[in-house]
Amino acid sequence: SFLRDMEDYFAQGYMQGAFIFELSPGKGFLLKSTITHQTDKDPFQDGLEVKRILYIENVLYTVSDKQVRLTNLDTFEPIGKYPLS
Repeated sequence: SFLRDMEDYFAQGYMQGAFIFELSPGKGFLLKSTITHQTDKDPFQDGLEVKRILYIENVLYTVSDKQVRLTNLDTFEPIGKYPLS
């Protein structure tokens, strides 16, 4: 269930970023993927908090103060990242 997925996810630790869900009439909300601009070395880097999310066709764009990341919506594989400052 949606709540169990989120409890399991947060039990693993803190994550700042975008949560990507699928909504199914039979199953409800399903967590498909997460996207963050933070690094494993420093998960609290200033300016890398995801503030906006949009998609065009099968590309998801996540925007923070310092960069834009492109992710394939079919595979959730990164396509690229572009610095803003």
